[in-house]
Amino acid sequence: MDIDKINYFFSAAEHLNFTKAADDCGIAQTTMSKYINTLENELGCKLFSRSNKGCTLTEAGEKFYLGMIGIDREYRALKEHVTRKSGQFIRVGIEGEYHTAPVFQLFEETHPSIEFDIDFGQRVELLSGLRIGKYDTLLLLNISPDDLVSEAGLSAITLPGEKEMLICSRSALDKYGSIEGVISSLPLITKQADRKYQNFVREELMNQFGVTFSRAESVDSVSKQHFIVSMSKGFGIAPLFELAGANRFEQFPMNEIFKMALQMVYRDHDKSPELKELVRFIRKNLTTQ
Repeated sequence: MDIDKINYFFSAAEHLNFTKAADDCGIAQTTMSKYINTLENELGCKLFSRSNKGCTLTEAGEKFYLGMIGIDREYRALKEHVTRKSGQFIRVGIEGEYHTAPVFQLFEETHPSIEFDIDFGQRVELLSGLRIGKYDTLLLLNISPDDLVSEAGLSAITLPGEKEMLICSRSALDKYGSIEGVISSLPLITKQADRKYQNFVREELMNQFGVTFSRAESVDSVSKQHFIVSMSKGFGIAPLFELAGANRFEQFPMNEIFKMALQMVYRDHDKSPELKELVRFIRKNLTTQ
């Protein structure tokens, strides 16, 4: 299958007419029909049901169309990344939604010829992208060296952590009388579904405030956490960089053990010259802080 010509199939699936699809792609109708026939033979199934009035997608055709839309998008993004000229970009995949990386900003200021090409995503997708060369490096949240054991050839640099705050709404604080009352009355709203993390928080809150929560609710984004907390349906723990401009929350500093750490992960055996320079720059700046 020639993935660069998959738009022929997309056009046929959207027009449901080979002649119109061929006109749209700037090819002959016979070329379009031959391409679809070849594609069906490669897949071993019919993608279209033909009739004198045109065609319709079969069940297999619908599945193939929906699946290939995502594959084509990823392929073209990867193709764009790997064909860019060396020396202009460091391709960075970032886990989460909001972060500050001052050392990256300083690097850009001192290396104006090198730019960061930034993408956001989930950890599994980002690690997959790193393996296939879509990214030069990743910024991942709260990982440990043990987390990378199964990822042969990966190295990590821990960037300075961001202090975390306990947050709740003003109305929740008024209703329950104190932050201790909020903790003991409302659930923890957290982006961490890991029970170990939740038990860690439970114990540390007991150590710091003398009370703890009875249940936790996990969410998949910062925005959901902030919305639920703002509605007085729970309290949360969040790093300062996620709270920029969030004046609607009451904030209470957590102990020093609570820090949101970012790890810069990269393939040690396959660093571009630009990434090597970034790694040297970061190690130098971290040792002088």
